[in-house]
Amino acid sequence: MKEFNIPMYHGTSSVFLPSIKSHGLGGVNLLNKLNVIPFLKELTTLCKKELNEKCTDWTKAQSIFSLAQGFSEEMESHKHVNVFITPSFERAKKYALQNSLGSETISMAKSLYDKLRINNSYEFQQINSRFRELENLMNTSSSGIVIEIMSLSASSFSTKKGSSYHREFEELEELVNQAPDYLEHSLMDYEFILPHPMALDQLLIHFLDL
Repeated sequence: MKEFNIPMYHGTSSVFLPSIKSHGLGGVNLLNKLNVIPFLKELTTLCKKELNEKCTDWTKAQSIFSLAQGFSEEMESHKHVNVFITPSFERAKKYALQNSLGSETISMAKSLYDKLRINNSYEFQQINSRFRELENLMNTSSSGIVIEIMSLSASSFSTKKGSSYHREFEELEELVNQAPDYLEHSLMDYEFILPHPMALDQLLIHFLDL
């Protein structure tokens, strides 16, 4: 079986390292486990009610909520969680640094949480009481990390859009062989779905300096 020899990377947050150590990368659907979708929905509704125009993230939060809800429902029928990976270290790094809690959905929840915490209304406190694990996560110090996947079988890949890896894989091989001078920039255009959960001993963790 042909091996995919180009390193792959996934940008996320150090808050997920305990889960990755226990279950591997992609081994647990944290959106479902932590009830992130209901949490974000309640924060979005409360943000609109309490902050109105002051909550500039509200529209974006609604969009992310809709996407995340569909993604979460889709993952119910899969054996593992879709984890997006890229051959570009810089792309993975950028994602990790732009999303303080690793996931765009959880990071948006954090943004709304911080805005609502200023008022600390009774309704906000009630939301926290229903989502204690997420409340703890919102207040956890974290740093961006990039996870390097050390070896993967090429035949099990698919693209983010669900098509076969073959065309993209051939393009990547050609890039690596013929365009080393601008390789990193070219690699940023590619994104794949991790074909299966990866155990910790198959991963290399890079901690990012802010």
